Amino acid sequence: MTRLPLELYVPEPSHQPDVTLRLRSSGGIELHVRIAGKTFRRCLKSVISDGPMREDRFAVVQGRLAPNGVIDEAGLAYAPKPGTKE
Repeated sequence: MTRLPLELYVPEPSHQPDVTLRLRSSGGIELHVRIAGKTFRRCLKSVISDGPMREDRFAVVQGRLAPNGVIDEAGLAYAPKPGTKE
């Protein structure tokens, strides 16, 4: 499980540069994800306002897979894990 680097959050109205995250899958595949600063700030703001991190929450990365394990034009969204029906 990879945790979002909350220490990179820069409160508004300050400029936040683009962010590159390095993610590694459980199979050892490494990806570099390029995220716009505004998108990264919006996601982290949601994480911080939602309270302490728990395992029932996750962030989703979506973008265009480029050569050399780079995800370009990535979006980052934060949401609670979907509940299971009983």
